[in-house]
Amino acid sequence: MTKKKIVVVDDDETVLSIIGEILGSSDEFEIFEAGDGNSAISDLKNFALEDIKNFLIFFSSFL
Repeated sequence: MTKKKIVVVDDDETVLSIIGEILGSSDEFEIFEAGDGNSAISDLKNFALEDIKNFLIFFSSFL
């Protein structure tokens, strides 16, 4: 089974830890940090090119 990628567009460690707690020890997801600003755009392009079908984005502003 292919793991779904969760990309967090934020540089706040609290957001990453909250998402980690929600998912627990699930083997179904991988969490990546894309940072913020221009670096996030570059990182998101790289993640999307890797595996666009399983690409999920969580924006911290929606939490």
